Amino acid sequence: MNVSSVMTRSPITVSSRHSLEQALDLMDEHDFRHLPVVDHGCLAGIVSERDLLEGLGRIPGSPPASERPRQEQPARVGDIAQRNVRSVSPGTTLDAAAAVLVGLGIGCLPVIEGQQLTGIVTEMDVLAHFRDACRAGHLPPVADPEVVTRMSRTLVHVSPDTGLQEAYATCAKHRVRHLPVLDRGLLVGIVSDRDLRPAATSAHPETLRMADLMACVVETIGPHERLSAAAARMVEAKISCLPVLRGDEVVGVLSCSDILTHCCDALSRL
Repeated sequence: MNVSSVMTRSPITVSSRHSLEQALDLMDEHDFRHLPVVDHGCLAGIVSERDLLEGLGRIPGSPPASERPRQEQPARVGDIAQRNVRSVSPGTTLDAAAAVLVGLGIGCLPVIEGQQLTGIVTEMDVLAHFRDACRAGHLPPVADPEVVTRMSRTLVHVSPDTGLQEAYATCAKHRVRHLPVLDRGLLVGIVSDRDLRPAATSAHPETLRMADLMACVVETIGPHERLSAAAARMVEAKISCLPVLRGDEVVGVLSCSDILTHCCDALSRL
């Protein structure tokens, strides 16, 4: 299976001339984390939600843009776009694309033909194809193992009383994007880095606790459910992390990256 079969064609893009606010509004409108930057019909770079929020001074603990020297205040997407962009071609196999996503720790890849941007493939596209291949019986049972074989047993978590700055530092230290919220050992919510970053610009960010920011309805998975079921849950809920519960006990966390790592091998069998 090639990238061309699952990629989003004619993706939404920005130009180097767009303001950071315009790009961020576009991300919010379409619920994206990345936008290709296209100038004169050619890919000029890529910009992430984190890039934009850092440029605008909306990362917890960073000074607002208004407090920086003028020369350090980026005004346009072109000022912060990542120019050295890894891309794939429409003929790249899906398992090879998954390997690039995992290896670079990124969530999407522009698809280039010549110098032209023809599409974009995301980690969710790969997960959706893995789900569909398993449902259709195109992969052998061994290619769809139990969640327990792929989950992380190291549980990085916070409590409802954890402050914004501490939670953000925890994400950065452990290089995770999601934090289960536990109260006396029980799962009561989950918070993502996307919840934390905008909160930094609230009136009194120092007063915010995870109880104020967390999602209280949490998608979970059991340790003995199949990986394809976890992929389906992530794709359908548009999330990239599932706490793994045995009864009421949180026994691990399964991330989108955990499934992608498996997909590198499993999809090569198609």
